Amino acid sequence: MERFAHDLLAPALVEAKILEPLNDPLKGDEYLKQRKAWGQRIARIFHGQQPFPLEWKWAWISQVPKPFQQEMLDDLLAMAGCLNVPIPHLRPIAGVQATAARMGDVLLEFGEFVAASAVPAGDGSYSRKDCPDAVTEMLEKGTDALQALFAELQALATGTGFQLPALDLWRGAQR
Repeated sequence: MERFAHDLLAPALVEAKILEPLNDPLKGDEYLKQRKAWGQRIARIFHGQQPFPLEWKWAWISQVPKPFQQEMLDDLLAMAGCLNVPIPHLRPIAGVQATAARMGDVLLEFGEFVAASAVPAGDGSYSRKDCPDAVTEMLEKGTDALQALFAELQALATGTGFQLPALDLWRGAQR
């Protein structure tokens, strides 16, 4: 916890201009004291003794190892009622902006969704008798497939300059 707090989080907060730079200790004792203080501060947050400062959110997430980072982003966006859909990468081609096509990702995610559907959908119906683990996996894989499909539609619309008609349908449903 000390290493994460002092060596990773604190520099990220300084870089984000949320925190003043830490003193550069000249002696080993000062360094250890500073490191321990940061570790204790983060431990209080971890153990619920101190509230998590929301302005730290993105700096914190950026320092978490990649597999957990993605899970955290998905959870945060789910709490906000959003899908985690990456913004398409734009690159100019002879004066025209284009986006990368990632149909392979869409097909892979859809294939995983179909594979996960074998148990819950295998008898032709969904019921409360279905295996909870299989249902959870199918829901997760289905959400991943939706995210990949939406990202591809967004990339298509952005790269070609066309409007994404689905957005108009969703806005109509929210009224």
